[in-house]
Amino acid sequence: WLADSGFRHRSHLMALRAFRILRLLRVVRLVQTLLRGDFHWVDSPAFQWLAGLVIALNAVFMGLETEFVGNPIWWWVNQAFL
Repeated sequence: WLADSGFRHRSHLMALRAFRILRLLRVVRLVQTLLRGDFHWVDSPAFQWLAGLVIALNAVFMGLETEFVGNPIWWWVNQAFL
């Protein structure tokens, strides 16, 4: 059973390496997609206003969260901003 245990350990390591390579390939494909993408909509005034509004609201809620520490609602608010 000892020899079999070493073989299983080696096969698990090979499987983990394969998953790491697949993860790396997925990241490379994502980067290629992002580099080829058209992001002209980011420069639009509507997007700029929306991004500014989200940042301002997040700042307000962070201030409220520091004022009212321990309220369980803050977990849900943080999840909404994510």
